Amino acid sequence: MNRYSGSWSITGQARSAAAPRRKASDAGTADMHPFPEGLQGSFRELRRRRLARISGAYVFIAWLAVQIADILFPALFLPEWSVRLVLVVAVIGLPCALVLAWATDGAQSRPGALAAVRDWGAAAAALGVVSLVIVRAATGPADAPGQIAVLPFADVSRDGDQRYLGDGLAGELLDRLAHIEGLQVVSRTSSFAYRDRQADVRTIGRELGVRAVVEGSVRREGRQLRVTARLTDVRDGFTLWSDTYARELGDLFAIQDEIAHAIAGALEVELLGSTGDAPAGVAYDLYLRGRHLFHQRTPESLEQASREFAAAMEHDPGFPPAYSGYADARLLLSGYGNLDAETARRQAEEALRRGLAIGQDVAEINASLGLLNAFSGEMDAAERAYRRALELDPDYAMAHMWLGTTLHAQGRLREALAAFDHAEERAPGHPIVGVNRATVLFDLGRYDAGMRLLDELAERNADSGQIHRHASVWMAEFGRLDDAVLAARRAIEREPESPLSLMTMAKAWFWLGDPDRARAWLDRAKEVGADNMLIFGLEAQLLLAEGRHDRLQAMATARLRTLDPALARGAGARIYRTWAGIAAVVTHDYDAAVELLESALGEGDIINHTPDDVEALTFLAIACRKAARDEDARRVLGRAQEIVDQAAREGFAAPFMDVLRAFVAGAGQQEDAAALHLRAAARAGWSKPGQVHRHPALAQLVRHGEIAELLGRLQTRISSQHERAVVLAAGDGYPVRVASGSRNH
Repeated sequence: MNRYSGSWSITGQARSAAAPRRKASDAGTADMHPFPEGLQGSFRELRRRRLARISGAYVFIAWLAVQIADILFPALFLPEWSVRLVLVVAVIGLPCALVLAWATDGAQSRPGALAAVRDWGAAAAALGVVSLVIVRAATGPADAPGQIAVLPFADVSRDGDQRYLGDGLAGELLDRLAHIEGLQVVSRTSSFAYRDRQADVRTIGRELGVRAVVEGSVRREGRQLRVTARLTDVRDGFTLWSDTYARELGDLFAIQDEIAHAIAGALEVELLGSTGDAPAGVAYDLYLRGRHLFHQRTPESLEQASREFAAAMEHDPGFPPAYSGYADARLLLSGYGNLDAETARRQAEEALRRGLAIGQDVAEINASLGLLNAFSGEMDAAERAYRRALELDPDYAMAHMWLGTTLHAQGRLREALAAFDHAEERAPGHPIVGVNRATVLFDLGRYDAGMRLLDELAERNADSGQIHRHASVWMAEFGRLDDAVLAARRAIEREPESPLSLMTMAKAWFWLGDPDRARAWLDRAKEVGADNMLIFGLEAQLLLAEGRHDRLQAMATARLRTLDPALARGAGARIYRTWAGIAAVVTHDYDAAVELLESALGEGDIINHTPDDVEALTFLAIACRKAARDEDARRVLGRAQEIVDQAAREGFAAPFMDVLRAFVAGAGQQEDAAALHLRAAARAGWSKPGQVHRHPALAQLVRHGEIAELLGRLQTRISSQHERAVVLAAGDGYPVRVASGSRNH
């Protein structure tokens, strides 16, 4: 049966009536026709409905539309993608035109002229519908008053070394503009793609589909910084606004903040006619002031930042980032030793509880939640929170950086370095990102690269004590103990009330074998800071070195009794339990040592540890063996060895890695292997013989002839460095660069 026959098809009925009028000869040749009857009927029906003619008409009209768009759209400053959209829609519209022609049947009743009109009308109608979409899509953004892109500021300095500042200015400005109601700002990824492209600003504007583009330049000459910014209308290329800012070079991030604030305010008025007096604007301004202070990372700036964030919360209780900023500032104050952990945790939790109630899907809130989790020792939860924050805002630099610190704390060096690289891309030249990145380089054994990075950061951020503090720590790790004292002094000069800087100085003197000076600086840190785990950890080292084991155990036990239960799994609790356990080992209270150290290291299920835990694990192994728990001792040592091996696979290569291998070998009663690893550590720059004397498994190596000779050479070197440190610390003989001087190995 023919597919068109049957009662449902009017066309089929007409064809059945006409069939007898075929020539008789046709009946005899039907089987010999090149096409089956059904297919013949289909072709006749297509011709009858004029689909071929309509298709031709549509193709011509579509071609004409593309040509017109290609000529007119650039002249109208419409984006280039609008021409491509015309072509794509024209292709998609062809089947629409055919369907429309089929559905509007009746051509058989119309004469030729009317049929032609219908053919061309159907094609034009199909394309006309989509043309409305095109016009709207192509012209909408260009007509929107708040559509804007911020390009990277060009570095026009003579040395061409200020790109980081130009990127930072543009990034800060982009962030500020994105928070202005009524402005639509193109993403950093899209606008920064034009960094190295030689394109007219009108072309860039058309390609990005914006009304206006912000561009500028930075020029540094000695201590003078000159920044120029301008706003250009991409439709005619005219400058809507421009200004120039000249400043004395000091705190680069303060200058960046000031200029970005001024430009954002001017652009808000120019583009939207806003005065910036709305309550939300006040809250955001307070928030930005707080973030600027927060990024300085000094005790004073963090306290001031807390006040700005608190004021923002008061002005606008519905502004989630203010709660995030306050939580961040309180947690960092604790981390820097200026606020006790319990108070910091309580204040941060309360702020985030209020913030989460109004903004669970706010990137800043989730990142701050991650920081709180990390503060409490919940590293997995911290990582999840950071990654959620980055899902919400992939350009949030601090979320990238804090993710990097969490990964680093878990020993995941490669992932951490990648996270810091992402943070650097979004906050070029940021000193905190830089010092964290340098720390990973040091862990990878790339001492010179790490010091070069710190040098660059010190030059750009002359008032940052944190950079010199990190330099001091790693100078000591690689055997430059005298230079470590000098770097610590530079940190204290810039941050005299920083407990971390004061403790860094104390540690340098401690490793120089000068406990009196070390304790004097520790006491100073106690005066200006909170009595927290950081100060406790250093005092524990001093007590152990002085042989005051009972005092150490009593102090650690007292801390555990008064510990806030909410911090029971935090870093502080681990430190207190660990040092109490170590004190129990050296006082031969092995059962108590096992209980304390197992609790500190995972409550008996020893998993997910980092190299920082290896020394404690070796003390636990010794305690287990002394308590006649040989199987547990072997298990613990096996875990310690796994951590060291995993760290090696991750790329850890600093001198402490060989010291850790020596700890494991010594705890396993393998003296020759322990001696071999200590020699390797000394060649890499290790200069801390006190680590040998305080460890029960290594102390016996002092009787090992070769090791005794090695320790003697180290002590001679340290004595020489001590004399130099005493002389230089009393004067003004600081090196200009933190990495100056030769490595002492």
